[in-house]
Amino acid sequence: MQTKVKIMSYENDFRKYQEKEDRELILYGAGHDGAFILAGLSNVRYVCDKNAQKIKEFHGIEVISPEQLEELRKPLLILIAIESAKVRNEVHKCLESLDIDAFVFDARNNIAFNYYQSKVKEDNALFKGKKLKKVRIVCRDQGWILRKYADKLVENLHNMNIEADIDDYPDLNADINYYYTYAEYEPLYDHTCDVLYITHIISQDKLEQLKYALKTAKMGICMSKDVMDFLVMNGIPKHKVCYINPAHDGMIKPKKYVIGITHRNHEDNRKRNTCLLDIMQGMDPDYFKLVIMGDRWEQIVDSLKKQNFEVDYYPEFDLSIYTNLMPTLDLYMFYGWDEAGCGFMDAMYAGIDTIVTPVGYPLDTSVSPTYLCRTVDDFRDVLLNLKNQREKVRSSVEKWSWENYAKKHAEVWKYLLGDEEGIYAQKHNYMDGIYSVYWEQNEGRI
Repeated sequence: MQTKVKIMSYENDFRKYQEKEDRELILYGAGHDGAFILAGLSNVRYVCDKNAQKIKEFHGIEVISPEQLEELRKPLLILIAIESAKVRNEVHKCLESLDIDAFVFDARNNIAFNYYQSKVKEDNALFKGKKLKKVRIVCRDQGWILRKYADKLVENLHNMNIEADIDDYPDLNADINYYYTYAEYEPLYDHTCDVLYITHIISQDKLEQLKYALKTAKMGICMSKDVMDFLVMNGIPKHKVCYINPAHDGMIKPKKYVIGITHRNHEDNRKRNTCLLDIMQGMDPDYFKLVIMGDRWEQIVDSLKKQNFEVDYYPEFDLSIYTNLMPTLDLYMFYGWDEAGCGFMDAMYAGIDTIVTPVGYPLDTSVSPTYLCRTVDDFRDVLLNLKNQREKVRSSVEKWSWENYAKKHAEVWKYLLGDEEGIYAQKHNYMDGIYSVYWEQNEGRI
């Protein structure tokens, strides 16, 4: 039999090979990891362990020695279930010395399993227990987005009483040298704790450049989990990357829903003249703007403005303004009970949403009005739901502040320095930062 032992990498999915390969499955390791992995496997022919003569049987499966693998004379699929990386390397050498045909996988280093490599002890040996006091941001960019990120990071680190500055080159006395462009990283020193900011991995060349840089740098910080996962899938060691979501200034006001009304008010109150005030009572003026065209609205417009609503009012009908105005609306509103004005048809033809009473020709269109409302509360419920939807979108990045951005960086850096006291206190409040580091380093278990 021709010797053919292939040590598989992380991205070689064991499960897929198990499905497609006609090979006899061997579990290597009759210990804790072996028992844990065995619970999720089927068709394990043998368990292999160097102590086979003592163990004999493992969870009902015969245990054989590595030398006995040669006697099987069959193509093998060997899954190593051992915690120690050192022992796994010794097993690799042992298997490579045998006359067998085998694909060899490490459960703790394979995408098919929820295991993650422990951080190599030598990585932190120089920094164990060191306090984070001084950070150098290495950033050559002078006027674009990366410089803004560097400036904001330094500003907020200062607020945390951490000394930080920006320059074109590293500071050998800094606790952390943080490179905002990984392409500018030069791994010249072996006694500094270097961290890389990772963006724009758009080619194989850049990926290879990053792989080379991370052989020396202690960590790469991505902007998203998606990119972090992509890098791991493409061969970046798992303990070398984490992610911290970007930050924003928190200065942008929410986009207001523009509500259009294009009817006149009448003395006989057929349009329920003051109904709009009841609908808008207590609504948040940060989320709604009103555009009104028609006469006899002056008192209502004044009242709305006193409630801080933005109102564009056109007391006279102007076809040119009207034609340009209608497509800018988010919502056409009519709350009368004498059929909607002609604005309803124009709103429908403009393809915008409509909120009207269920009366008259609006019920005859092949596509129904977006919202049919009878009472003031019906109209208010629609507007409140729209506001809540927009608030939900905004709240999804509400905590992506510069303050939290800096705190997450500091937590990751403290971890690299071996100063882990208190850095996991916020891990349940977000998924990135130290959470992504801690998850990766502790075998996927929190």
